[in-house]
Amino acid sequence: MATDRAIWQSFAGYADRDATFEIYVDEVLVYSGNAYVAPDEDEVTIRANDIVRDYVSASVPTFAGGTVVSKNIKAPTADLYINDELAESARLIPNWSYDKAHNIYAMADPIDGIADPRSIIPYSFIAESGATKQPKVDIKLADGSVFSPTFANVSAGTAGVDAEDATEVTFDDLTTYRIESTCKRYALYYVNAFGGVDLYIPKGQCTKATNYDRSEYLRSSLAKYQSKTFKTDAVDSWSLNTGLMTEEQSMKMHHLIGSNDVRLFDMETGEWVSVKITDSSLTYKTYANSGRTFPVYTINVESAETRERR
Repeated sequence: MATDRAIWQSFAGYADRDATFEIYVDEVLVYSGNAYVAPDEDEVTIRANDIVRDYVSASVPTFAGGTVVSKNIKAPTADLYINDELAESARLIPNWSYDKAHNIYAMADPIDGIADPRSIIPYSFIAESGATKQPKVDIKLADGSVFSPTFANVSAGTAGVDAEDATEVTFDDLTTYRIESTCKRYALYYVNAFGGVDLYIPKGQCTKATNYDRSEYLRSSLAKYQSKTFKTDAVDSWSLNTGLMTEEQSMKMHHLIGSNDVRLFDMETGEWVSVKITDSSLTYKTYANSGRTFPVYTINVESAETRERR
C-alpha cells in the first residue's frame, strides 16, 4: 500500500550500478533509465519525488458556488520499480510547507477567516491513506439555523460554498469563516503552503493602476525622423493594503506572499483575474517591531495577462 507523503518529503529507492528503474504515476510510465553509480560507490539513490513532483499541483478553480466539489487537487500515487520490482510506493500530497509538525491532510489555514457575502468560500481537503472523504460543511444562517449541504465522496478536492445569507461557515469542525459585509471590492484566492486554497480579503485601501509599455520605431518624413508607436502593452496592477492585523494573522502572510497561484476576484463585477505577486520579500511584522502598532502589509500584484494594442 502506498504511503502518504508531503511532496517535499523523501521518496527514494537505492539501485546498484547495473540496475534499471521505472517510475509510474497513477500507473502511467513517466520515467525510465539506468542507474549510474560513482566509481567509489556501490549504489545510487534514486529520488523519485524530484522527478514526479511537477505532476503534483493545486490550482484555484473558477468556483461555480453552491454545493460544488472541484477535483482540482492532484495527489497521485507514484511507484518506483528497480529491476522490475516495486521498491517504493507513495501518494504524493501537494504540501510545500516543509513543516514536519503539520498534519498533511489539513490543507486550510486562512489568514483571518473572514469572508464577504459576495465571495465564495473555499475549503481544500485530502482524505487520509488514499481513502475517500465527504467533507462536513455547516452553514449557519442569520436566523440561527444550520444548513449542512451534502458533498460527494472524493479523495481530494476543493469545496466551494456560497456565502450569501450565511453568518458563519465551518468545515470539518476545523476551519471557520465569519461572514461580514466588508464593503471591499477585491478578494484574493491563493494556493497556500499546504497545497490547499484559501481566501483573503484586504481590509485597507486598495488601488488599481494600468502600466503602459510602448514600442516605437523611427520613420523618415520630409528629411526628418519621427518616432512612431507601433505597439502598446498594458498591464493592470493592484496595491492592496491589509489593514490592521494581529500577530497571529501576520505569521500566516507567507502563505499568500509565497504563493505561485493567485487569483483576484472583483466582488463588484464578478470578474476573475489571474495575478502574480510582485513583492520579492516578506518581513514578518509584530506589535513590537511595528512601532507598537498592529501590523499592516501592502500586497502588490499585477495581472498575469498583458493586453496588446497595435
